[in-house]
Amino acid sequence: MIRLPGFARPRAASSAIVLEGLRYIWPNKLTLGSILLDLFAVRLSGAVALLPVYARDILNAGAYGLGMLRSARAWARF
Repeated sequence: MIRLPGFARPRAASSAIVLEGLRYIWPNKLTLGSILLDLFAVRLSGAVALLPVYARDILNAGAYGLGMLRSARAWARF
């Protein structure tokens, strides 16, 4: 096994670190916008939970259609 020498990590209050990050991000609107866009995209991505409703009520496709909808997400990466 490889042994790595330890290093001392400075101890800081977690609230101080968060405030420092906010002070950095607030004037940088491009960075702030990117982070907020990602935050909302992740929070609102619960649309996958609605796929059974779409397959059953809107598309009238049943289990086969639900499988196709769920697999479409993987195909979108290619």
